[in-house]
Amino acid sequence: HGTGGDERDMAGLGRSLSPGSPLIAPRGPVSEGGMARFFSRTAADPFTFPDFDERIDDLAAFVRDAAPAHGLGGRLLYAVGYSNGA
Repeated sequence: HGTGGDERDMAGLGRSLSPGSPLIAPRGPVSEGGMARFFSRTAADPFTFPDFDERIDDLAAFVRDAAPAHGLGGRLLYAVGYSNGA
């Protein structure tokens, strides 16, 4: 999801792209003005992301943990996102 969205935003698209496939969807852990996003940015330069590497690691851990918990271990996974969630 993009800034201000949540884990439900892409579910409809995911179901359209691959009907019947299981979906896992994270919520961005960073709050910007009360809106969820996946990584922070600086006020001086909105295209500078000081925690980008850390958030990539967090997302990878989410997928590593969620995949086997939902019976997806060893399956090919596809990621879909937009804006700050892409």
